[in-house]
Order: sequence, then C-alpha cells, then structure tokens
Amino acid sequence: MRDPCNMMDYSLFYASSSIFVGNGARTPFWDAPWVNDRKPRDIAPLIYEASDTKNWKVHEALSNDVWVSIICIPDSFSLNHLRQFVTLWTTLRGFHLEEDAEDDIVWKHTASGQYTAESAYKAQFLGTIKSPMEHTVWRAWAPPKVKFFAWLAIQNIIWTADRLEKRGWPNCGLCTLC
Repeated sequence: MRDPCNMMDYSLFYASSSIFVGNGARTPFWDAPWVNDRKPRDIAPLIYEASDTKNWKVHEALSNDVWVSIICIPDSFSLNHLRQFVTLWTTLRGFHLEEDAEDDIVWKHTASGQYTAESAYKAQFLGTIKSPMEHTVWRAWAPPKVKFFAWLAIQNIIWTADRLEKRGWPNCGLCTLC
C-alpha cells in the first residue's frame, strides 16, 4: 500500500511536532527529527549516504554505537565526511535512552501537546494573509446561500461580470456580481 503523504505533509508534521525519545524503540534513527529537532540524516548527509542500514530505530542504532559500524567508508572519503561523522558522533555521545519510558510525539500547536485536526488545519495557513472581507461576509445578515456566493466571489472563484469583461468574454455588464 502506498503512503498517502508527500514530502510537504512530512515537513509540516515534523515542523509542528517534537519527538521525545524514551527507550528509542519506535523512533526512526535517520529519518525522524529527534536530535534537537533535527534529523541525523540532515546533520550528516554524507554519513547517511554511506550507511548500510537506513531503517534502524534509535534503540538499535545507539546500542553499543552500532550506527558507527554500519558505515561503509567510500573511496571518495573526504574531510567533509570526517567533519559530519565527528559532529554526529559528538552529538549522539551525550544522548542516553530511558528504558522505562516510551517514545512520544508532542504537538506544538496546542497547549496540551495533543494533536487536533483544528490545530493542524490552522497550522497549514500560518503566515497567510487573511482578507478582511471574509469576516465581513460571514458576519453579514443574509441567507447562507448569499454569504456563500459572496465568499466565492471575493476569492475570484465565480466568473463575475468584471472578470468576464477583463477577458473580453460576452456578458450583460449590468451587474458586477452576475
């Protein structure tokens, strides 16, 4: 079965959550941002490429520093490889697993840390500009179908007379909302 998520979905998820690693049994070693909100593969991309095993969990990889032994040193080994290895190794040396604690994900957009569909929906629109007209349309005293029509019109979804005129298409020209 195909994964229904694309890279944009994963990026939004990882930007909106923090991973707490307890025993490391469920957290992917390379692909999850568990090291100071960064993925090990982003900290050391050359080491990730040289790694034989890409799908280890944190517990498996950190146990006796096994992640070090699965690195195949390429013929083109460079100073950048060494820098990235040392950076990742020193970062992970201070990390200790808590055997009695489960891994957990904390959602950044709610005070409780729990995911809600509402907070995820709002997170998708962070930084966008809201039209002041939307608030005016939905608060107006009018039948719902008129509010809906006005909302579609201010979003340029309906082919109103002014939009038709701009394209040189025939229209009556009497009503700007027709």
